[in-house]
Amino acid sequence: MFAIRKKYPNSLIHLLTEKRYISFLTKTKIFDKIIVDNRKDFLLISFLNLLKLLKENFDVIIDLQNSQRTSLYNLFFRLFNKGLVCSSRPFAHLRYKIPIQGKEAARVGLSNQLKMLNINVDLSVNYDWLKVNIKNVITRSIALIIPGVSKGNEYKQWQPEKFAEIAQFCESKNLRICIVGTKSDLLSAKKIIDDRFHGPNFPIHMTLAGEFNLDLTNMKALEDTLGNNFSPFEVFFKGYGMKNYFFQAFYVAVELNEELQSKRSKICEFLSTENDEFMPHLSFYYGKQEEPKKRALLPELPEIEGSFIAETFYLVSFDPKNIEWKILNSIHLGGH
Repeated sequence: MFAIRKKYPNSLIHLLTEKRYISFLTKTKIFDKIIVDNRKDFLLISFLNLLKLLKENFDVIIDLQNSQRTSLYNLFFRLFNKGLVCSSRPFAHLRYKIPIQGKEAARVGLSNQLKMLNINVDLSVNYDWLKVNIKNVITRSIALIIPGVSKGNEYKQWQPEKFAEIAQFCESKNLRICIVGTKSDLLSAKKIIDDRFHGPNFPIHMTLAGEFNLDLTNMKALEDTLGNNFSPFEVFFKGYGMKNYFFQAFYVAVELNEELQSKRSKICEFLSTENDEFMPHLSFYYGKQEEPKKRALLPELPEIEGSFIAETFYLVSFDPKNIEWKILNSIHLGGH
């Protein structure tokens, strides 16, 4: 990015990226305009955004994402824009041919791609803009643990037990542990928390209804009733919470909005169970750990924000004495 700005010091440079990167990339002060293009957006939305971009009449389009999605963008730019397209994907005017996977690091490949535009990448860039003052927040040295991998490369990921061993080693050296990741890393984060507090192992879940009597002969009828009367719904995170109660010792709170309350009431009605006070949450840890120790762990945990889509109900037999679960059936919402 810095090499591109150095090559074109007086040009207007626009960046196309996802919303989650904007606050970070704004700090570079490289770009005149940052345009949001979320990969998860509906294809029609992306197409409308692309039509707006075509009106800009760019002189040069540099594709550093080099994905199937951006190759489609390259096609439109080549057909309807006068700009020179540089990419490693099809439809580029200047196309860099990437060697066989594993033969070249991504950083080297992007540097070679930019050389086609006579842009030389200086790896000794000053990154002082990334510095933040954390002296008043951090009181001891930090060990940063990033357990995740990119989607589609899960085979590269270490087992949660390995990260737990690292966390325990760092703790023995009086290092403060900070876990960084996304929702897909919750299992690894939970494993580290469990090993710190020696809690029981259980699946991360949100309980919608408590105990009820179930006639196993009516399982199919219940599956059809629940599956056809409920559609997938969005659940919003509210951050970490804890209580002095074994089964709510450490959790991620969930917003109790009108939709979730309605679904809870309907489920209780179908199951003929009590619709008592409802505090939705995702359980992380069961136990009787002292609250100060739990609160001391908060700064080391990844920030949980956003939402997830609930698509499946599980009927579960639970043994509270041994903290053992047995899934009786899974019900996919919407009849899928």
